[in-house]
Amino acid sequence: MSLFPGLLIICASSVAVCSALELPVKFNIEGTAGWVENLSRTSNAPDQREAARLIATVGATTFRNWKSGVVTSADLTATLDTIPDYSLAGATTIGPQVGVRRKFGLGAFAPVLDATAALDRRDARHPSDDGWTTRATLRLGKRLTRAWRLALAGDWQQHRARGETFDTTHRRLFASVHWDVTPRWQLGAGAGRLWGDFTANAAGPTWARALAGDFGPAVFNYYRSVARETTGIYGADWVTYRVSGHADFQWIELSPAIGRNTSLPVRFERLTATNLVGIEYQQDSVTLGLLHRF
Repeated sequence: MSLFPGLLIICASSVAVCSALELPVKFNIEGTAGWVENLSRTSNAPDQREAARLIATVGATTFRNWKSGVVTSADLTATLDTIPDYSLAGATTIGPQVGVRRKFGLGAFAPVLDATAALDRRDARHPSDDGWTTRATLRLGKRLTRAWRLALAGDWQQHRARGETFDTTHRRLFASVHWDVTPRWQLGAGAGRLWGDFTANAAGPTWARALAGDFGPAVFNYYRSVARETTGIYGADWVTYRVSGHADFQWIELSPAIGRNTSLPVRFERLTATNLVGIEYQQDSVTLGLLHRF
């Protein structure tokens, strides 16, 4: 069942509360269409699955400026993630986020520290992936010149899923840089690393070979100990399993403004995940987005 009807009710209630408290409310909508190579996060190249991915997001934000120079904010966001070729890989999420921003000094070049915490309800197409996701982020940003901005961030996330396979926890550390090429064109790039748990997938015959020891004793001993289940997300006999390790990611984005409050970002991202026994999963994606703020 979609969570979007609930979002409409919650948004309407939030607007009413914010109006009563005389707090400003801003809305935004975002849509992205992309192509993902190795969407299935599969180590065996012949089994890898590629597909189009469509994401739609709507959100409402309110904020308050305090005399101390601190800004507090509250957000409510809902996201619909759809993969038409593999419907069981999609999900809907909805939840609130609260944040605190502290600016150290005056003017555009003063550093800014942001701290946020969020709680999302995930309604996945595969029932084992249903659950609650908690997130916390700390970000330090600094404008170096009128055209260049730099940010360093770290975050932590835990997904308490219905099924053990999808019950994951990880932390990330990453940096980003943005260049305002012109008033209408912006170029951004970033890189970072993730440590913790993530899910991967394998076709039935490949998984059977791993458990038979065809890929060596290290893979055999590790894979037979991990949480897994036959989910059929990417095929009738496909297995989803949870492993621990790290992932390196890099991205670059070109974002032209097509109006005062509208942008059209084009983004390329690469993710290379490696589990504890050295098995590697690489994903590449290209997305075209449309972001509008009211």
